[in-house]
Amino acid sequence: MDLRALRAFEVEVKHLCPDLQIRFKDQSFSQKVLAFLLPLNPTFSTRNSTTVYPTVYFPSKSAYEAHPWSSFLMLAHEMVHLLDAKAKPVWSWVSYLLPQLLAVVPLAAFAYFTRQQAWPLAIVASSYLFGCMVGRKFLAAFYVAVLGGVVASGVLAVLFTHWYSVYLFAGLVLMAPWPSPWRTNSGVRGYSMNMAITYWALGRVPQIYRTGIAYHFTGSRYYYTDWSGVYTRKRLDAVVDLAQSGELQKELPFSVVYSFMRRHKLLHQENAH
Repeated sequence: MDLRALRAFEVEVKHLCPDLQIRFKDQSFSQKVLAFLLPLNPTFSTRNSTTVYPTVYFPSKSAYEAHPWSSFLMLAHEMVHLLDAKAKPVWSWVSYLLPQLLAVVPLAAFAYFTRQQAWPLAIVASSYLFGCMVGRKFLAAFYVAVLGGVVASGVLAVLFTHWYSVYLFAGLVLMAPWPSPWRTNSGVRGYSMNMAITYWALGRVPQIYRTGIAYHFTGSRYYYTDWSGVYTRKRLDAVVDLAQSGELQKELPFSVVYSFMRRHKLLHQENAH
């Protein structure tokens, strides 16, 4: 696949998302800030694409143009997220952040009821920012900094705010890496496109590839959204089965990608029918 074919696929995506913009993380201040705040995803700026509707951010323009096949795969993946965000602009973001987003409620209650004694929240925030500073090179340092801040803020909250500290503890508990079926579903929907393209291009999806994708959901990249990875793996296997049966290429947006691959002779011979 060459750059000209990649440009042609951009046009295909714009047919479904006319407002599409392709930008690059190394040229975006907001994406650099996100990268700093997400030390648990060390490849955020270098290997991951990110959708903030209607914009898809790739690591860099040079990498995007130098590796058309990888960029095609990533753009097709993000197209799924673009369509989800277009259909449900608010819910797509809210659901992605659940259940951790619920921590806002008890933390806001703690700040409201304690007023001038709400400074333990600043300790939590400061420890997180410090963890972000040291966590880029030493991820263990991030965990130590955050855990230290949480313990310190909890102890001081009990001493100075007494039972109001329950709100702080409730918020901190909700911010923990609990499984998130909503974030898992969103991620799996995107990776379903990866599964489909891989099958159509190779005629199979290697087990090591499926395992590697499922591993993302059990680790820090998706904030441990699926602890065991069993649910993710079942969903990915089901997508491969649909691709093998020929049913997947009849559904949007998979049909668009399949037709594009067929026109540009990117299909595995056994799938070119």
